[in-house]
Amino acid sequence: MRLVLHNPHVDTNYGQNVWCRLSGRVSHNKYWYLREHGLGKDPRIVVYLDLEQHSFPEQLQRSKTVRRTVSLCEFLAWCRLNHLDPRSFDLLHRPEQLAPTDVLFLFSRSTLDENGPSSFRTLLASSALKLVHLTHYMLGTPAISRNAEPAAASLLFTAEADLSRGAYFRHHFPWYQGSVYLLPFIPQQRFQAKRPFAERKACCLATGTYELLADTERNHPFIDYFGQRTFHPLRKAIYEDRDKLRGLIDSSISFYNQEVRYQEIDRKEPYLRRRLKLLHNLFGAKQKGYFSFDLVERYNQYQMFLAPEELNHLPGIGFVEGMACGCAYLGVPGPMYADLGLQPGKHYLGHDGSLDHLLEVIAWHREHPEVTERVAAAGRAFVSERLDGRRTLALLLEDLEGLVRARAAGPPRVRSSFLADPVR
Repeated sequence: MRLVLHNPHVDTNYGQNVWCRLSGRVSHNKYWYLREHGLGKDPRIVVYLDLEQHSFPEQLQRSKTVRRTVSLCEFLAWCRLNHLDPRSFDLLHRPEQLAPTDVLFLFSRSTLDENGPSSFRTLLASSALKLVHLTHYMLGTPAISRNAEPAAASLLFTAEADLSRGAYFRHHFPWYQGSVYLLPFIPQQRFQAKRPFAERKACCLATGTYELLADTERNHPFIDYFGQRTFHPLRKAIYEDRDKLRGLIDSSISFYNQEVRYQEIDRKEPYLRRRLKLLHNLFGAKQKGYFSFDLVERYNQYQMFLAPEELNHLPGIGFVEGMACGCAYLGVPGPMYADLGLQPGKHYLGHDGSLDHLLEVIAWHREHPEVTERVAAAGRAFVSERLDGRRTLALLLEDLEGLVRARAAGPPRVRSSFLADPVR
C-alpha cells in the first residue's frame, strides 16, 4: 500500500505554499504531519505530480506549456521551502503508475469542484482507491458530487467529522454509501501551554474567521439550503457584538469580507488602472488582521476559548490548538466531539450554540475556576495523548492497509481508528 499525495505543492495544507510565501499570505498547514513525518521518511508516502495545477495566478494557467513549466518550478521550490529532498520519495506522474493497492489522497476543493484540473477524470478512472477530503465542500457542492459519483466504487470520503450523518451531505450525495472516514485535526507542535492557568484572564477568547458568501451560482446550494450566507452564524454574532461582549468574550474573530477586498477589473478601463488593480488583488487583497498576532501567546492569556463550529457539523481547527495551549474549550456537544471520545464537562465545556446560553456558561465558569482548570487540563491531556502527529500518521496508514485488504468485498469502507468506543 502507498499513500499518494496529489500535487501537494498546490494546496496550502501540507506545508509552506510558494505563492502564499511570495504574496505574503499564510499557509494553513493543517495536514503538516503527512509532510513532516511521512514524505522522505516513510516509503509508503509518495507524490503524484501531474503538472496540471499550480497555485499562481490564473493568467499562468491558460497555456499548457506555461502551466506545466510553472507547476514543475513551483514543486521544486516547494520542496526546498519545506526542507524536502525530491529524491527522497517516489514521484509518480502518469495514471498507469497507480496500482489497485494505492490510495490516492485528493482534496475535493481543488480537484473535483468546477475549478479542478481537466485531468481529474483520468485520476478517478485509475485503478487506485481514492481518499477524498471534503474540506470546504459546501462551496460548489453539486459539482463535487457530480464529478465524484462515477468513482463511487473506489472512493472513500474523509473529513474531521462523519458528515454522512448530516442532512446537507445526504441531500447532495444520495449515491454515497457508508460513513465518512474520520480524520481529526492535529495541532502543530508550536501550540503548547506556556502560562499557569491561575495567571490567565478569567474570560473567554473567541477565534476564527467568518465570511458572508457572495450571491453566486457556486454558493447558492449552501445559501438556499441553510437560509444563511455564512458557515459560522455564532462567529458572526460575536463579531458584531464584540464591543458589548468585551470582558466576557474577547473577540479575535476576523471578518473575511472586510479584510480581503478584491477590486473588480473592467476590461474597458485604462491599461495602467487594470494592472494596478491586478497587483492589488494579487498582493494586497489578503487576510492580515487574524495573522498579525501570535495565536499561541493569545491562547495562553485566557482560561477559556471558543472557535465556533460550522453549520454543517464540522469543528474548526482552533479547538485542538487552544486545548493544546491549556485553554478550556467551549463547544456544542455532538458527534463531531463524541466520536473522538471528548465528553462535555470532562474534556470541554458544553453550550447549546446560542449566544445567550454561551454567556451563561462563561459567567458560571468564571465563578468556578477550579472546575474550569480541571476541564482545561483534561482537554490538554487528551490532545497531547490522542491527537499527536506521529500517532495520527501511523493510525491512518494502518487503516488504509486494512482498506486495501478489504477492497474485494465492495465499496471501500473502513472503521476509523480515531473513533472512540461508545461511552457507557
